[in-house]
Amino acid sequence: FILLRAPTTPTNSDLAVSFVTQPTTVDTYGMVALPFTVTNSGPDPADNVEVTFEAPATAVNPAIAPGTWAQSGSTFTSDLGTLASGAFASFEMTYSAGGDSGTLDHQVSVFSNIFDPISIDPDELNNTAMATIAVQCGTTAIYARNPATNAWTAFSNSCEVPSGWTASQ
Repeated sequence: FILLRAPTTPTNSDLAVSFVTQPTTVDTYGMVALPFTVTNSGPDPADNVEVTFEAPATAVNPAIAPGTWAQSGSTFTSDLGTLASGAFASFEMTYSAGGDSGTLDHQVSVFSNIFDPISIDPDELNNTAMATIAVQCGTTAIYARNPATNAWTAFSNSCEVPSGWTASQ
């Protein structure tokens, strides 16, 4: 015989993610702090909420707090569990920009389970947020260690530091 189960009524949860503040530039070797918030505008609770943050591959010592985040390369993932209707969760990604000028691209996305019970998100366009930060030469004097001699050398700005050297502001 076949056991059939009554269908479950879908839930309706409008999840969204956004960057709270976003710097437009950072100096080479400078610290980046990107706060972001995940919200559920409801009307139902969102079950099995998962957040994924794609950090730049060049980020030095990236970390997200608070919470428990799994890291694979420059991708961070966290299972938030259930997020009640009207609730939000706030986080911050931090890292050092490193010594190369250019741009740093970030993407954070949120979703809820799509299986049992089925969760319908009426506005999936707000489930992903992106941020780009330009890395520029710093105007502050900086010291860097030569890897061949282990000697420290002073430079007038961070873009003068040779590749492979370890900088300290």
